[in-house]
Order: sequence, then structure tokens, then C-alpha cells
Amino acid sequence: MRSLVIVVAALVACKGGAPPPDAAAPAVEVERRGPGWRLRGDLLEDAGAAVRLKVPAGWRVLGGNAGLRIGGQVAVALVPDVIDPDDDDDDVYFAIDGNPIGRGDPMAHREALAAKSGDDWTAVGDPEPFQTTSAELRMQRETWGDPPSYERLFGSVVVDGRYLEVKLQYPIARGDAVRPQLASLLAGLTLLDRAARADLVAALGPTVTQDLIGPDFAYHDGVFCDFAGDYCWRQPPGQWRIKVITDPADTDPSQRLVANDCVTGTTVYVGTEAWAGTEAAYLDAMRARIGSTTLIRTGLTRFGDRGAIVADLDVASTVPYRMRIAQVRIGARMLSVVTDNLTAAWAGPAAAAAAEAGVEITHAVAVDDRGTSRHRRAGVEVALPGSWQAEPDWTEDAAGIRRRWRRGDAVAELAIVPDPALPPPPPEPPLALPGAPRPPTAIAATIDGRPATLSRRRGPQSITEAYLIDRAGTRITWTLTAPLAADVDDARHALRLIAAP
Repeated sequence: MRSLVIVVAALVACKGGAPPPDAAAPAVEVERRGPGWRLRGDLLEDAGAAVRLKVPAGWRVLGGNAGLRIGGQVAVALVPDVIDPDDDDDDVYFAIDGNPIGRGDPMAHREALAAKSGDDWTAVGDPEPFQTTSAELRMQRETWGDPPSYERLFGSVVVDGRYLEVKLQYPIARGDAVRPQLASLLAGLTLLDRAARADLVAALGPTVTQDLIGPDFAYHDGVFCDFAGDYCWRQPPGQWRIKVITDPADTDPSQRLVANDCVTGTTVYVGTEAWAGTEAAYLDAMRARIGSTTLIRTGLTRFGDRGAIVADLDVASTVPYRMRIAQVRIGARMLSVVTDNLTAAWAGPAAAAAAEAGVEITHAVAVDDRGTSRHRRAGVEVALPGSWQAEPDWTEDAAGIRRRWRRGDAVAELAIVPDPALPPPPPEPPLALPGAPRPPTAIAATIDGRPATLSRRRGPQSITEAYLIDRAGTRITWTLTAPLAADVDDARHALRLIAAP
């Protein structure tokens, strides 16, 4: 997500109190990362699509919720590198997506999955061939709307057991300017073979690269909590793309969380809904929503420390799916975990059981923690001694979540700013005017065992320390301002990052 450019500098002695924790630790440059992908310089690698792409001049990478929003379910997209925020360039994007088809027939799966992506799009003319370093793509021009308002160039291919689709989308009025850029975008595209893809997945490791805060939910460090639904879900190992449905009643009331492992293609849906009927009737209702299904078997599974019933289904479709529905009653509601994938890529019941075991049922967990020093949705806790007096409560608005503590003339302030989209490249630092004070130097530090950067500014009567933590795109700043003679070492160590109740 958001990267930190860290400049290592020697820490000068602080007159008031002990030196900041781990302030002299060596800095490590952080790559931009998202679920299943990383960006190093101008080289983008995506394990889900199994591609490596050299980002051409004039384009930048967008990830997080912004990438999911503009590209559907893609984890990352490229957008024009413009500065003017009033431009409509967020409607112009280039995205590559893919998933395994396992033992499936390559031609049948390519045609079916491409047709699914092409719903509501109308082909214009004949496809145009483009040769990449690994395969030929036939890019079809298509329009959307009546009258047409959007246009895209779309192509798909199956290589080495994985389906891949490429799309360049834009407002139709900008087509003449955008269409010629496809050649430069595809020129830097390389398809990864199995060994290279495995190496990338290993290099990405288990690090969680999304962080979400909603009105009654949170997702931190791989743990999703639905405070209105009284449950949490800890994701199993994988490269998971997380999407939270704010109002699932508008779509499928059982689907609050959608988690997709972009490497295996497995998707997990977790949610609750009001239900007064029997467990058998609930399974029937779920099957009716899905469509044409065949019951393979029923049995038992575990939601954390609770037993649940489970049903394995075959789902009839142009491309067959395998699905597993697990459910348990929570008072007047039914909690369900649904796992699915293409039948030819189905990982088996063990993978589904791992997803089901991540459920923890909670009761009466406060949504907003009013009046305490813990904010569960923001995933933070401040453990200051009683000598520090807190402001009456947390402040939460469009600018983020904030709170202050005071002890005499010393002030500690916490600010949490969700920022899921990758920023454009940082601008060049401005030239310092002669005699002007230099900006504070960023120093590598550690807060609650996590990498952070420290900026220190000393004035005539006080000193300010600002610790910045990037938690998968959410910016957390812990700022201490105190008189030069004050000892605030107990506040330096007071911040904790938490994931679940």
C-alpha cells in the first residue's frame, strides 16, 4: 500500500526523557504491495494474474479499495498519471486479472469466463491481435450503455492452467486519445510461468496488505470483525482480496464479507441474516438463491469452538462450480460461511474447513468504544498511566479518527486516517531557502513491534515527536509535544495496535 521513504539519520540526544524506542534501528525501504502483487520501481508483479508489467511513462499504479472500485474485482490497476483532481482520469484504467482453471478445458473456460466479463458490453468491429512476450492477445473493442457512454479494449487467454483477461477502459469521448496507448501498456507485459509465479508468492509471504474501517466493521491484520453481526473471521494463509458489503440486504443478505484468494481462485463469503425457520429450510433458501445445484453430501464442521452443519454442492453453470455452505444459528440469526471455486480448481474440503475454523462468535462487543482508550474499529488502544487525562471522547469525521491526552503542558495525540489507495509518486522536495529551518528528518523507529518513522522538531520551549505507522494503507500518527524538560517516555510506549476484541 502506501510506501514510506525512510531516510536514516543519527538520533540526537533528547533533553527531556529517554530516547525514543529503537530510534537507531536501520531503515528498510518498503515496497508498494497489495493482495497478491507488489510494485518495485516501475515493475509491477501480480501473482493472481501471473504477470510482470513494466509500467510505462504517463501511468501510475492504483490499489486498495480504489483499485477494486474502478476495476471490479481486480487487485490493482493502472491509471493515467495526472495531477488535476478535476479530470475524469479515474474513469480511465488498465487492468489485468486472472484465476486458475485447474484441470478445466482451456478453450471452454476461456470462452465462458470471457463471456461472463462481457455481460452488457457490445462488440464493435473485429478483434485486433497484439503479441506479448509470452502469448498473442486478440483485443476486442466494446461499448457499454445505450447510448454508449464507456468503451473498452478487452482480451483474454489461457496460459499454463490460468485464465487471464486484459482490459483498457475509458469514457467513449476519450477513446481517440486513450486507444493508442494500449500498445505501450502491452509492450511491457510478460506472463509468468509456474516457477516464477511460485517464487513471487513466496516472496510476498503472509503479510496482510489491506486495512479497512467501516461504520460497524473492521479488518486489521487479517481479522475481519462484524460488530453488528457479533462475529469475527480470521483468514487462513493466502493472498486474500477483501471486500466488505456495507448493506448486504441490497444484494445477498448472507454476504457481508467477500474474500478472494487471488492465487488459488477460492472465494469465501461470510455473513449473517435474520432467520426464524429451521436449518434445513435455510439451506434450501440458500440453494434457491444460487440457482441450479446438486447436493453432494452433508456433514459437520467447526466455527471456531462451535459445531456447525455443512453441505457440499455442485453448481450448474457454463463453467461448473463446487460450493460448500456451512451454517450455525446465533440467536435469531443464521451465520454462514460459503466457499466456492471452479470445480476444476476446487482445493477440497480441507481448504473450506480452514476458512470455517476462522470464525469466532462474539457477543455484545461495543461498536465504537465510547469513553474508553480502546477503539476496536480503528484497531488501536492507548495504555497511558493515570497521570495523563484524556479528552472526553474520540472524534470521528471525514478527516479520520482522533483523540488527545494531556499531562500538564505535554500533549499526546493519536490520529488514524484510512487511506486505501496508492498515492502518486511523491513530488521532488522543495528547495530550502537560505536561513529557513530545515524540515525534520525521518528516522527509523518501532512502535508496538511495528516499523515506524519518527520525525522530531525542536522549538525554543518544546519538542515534538511524530511517529508514523503505515498499517496496510491506514496511516496512524502518534504525536507527542512536551516542554524540553518534560519526561514523556511512558507515552512513547503507550500505543498498541489490535485486530480483534
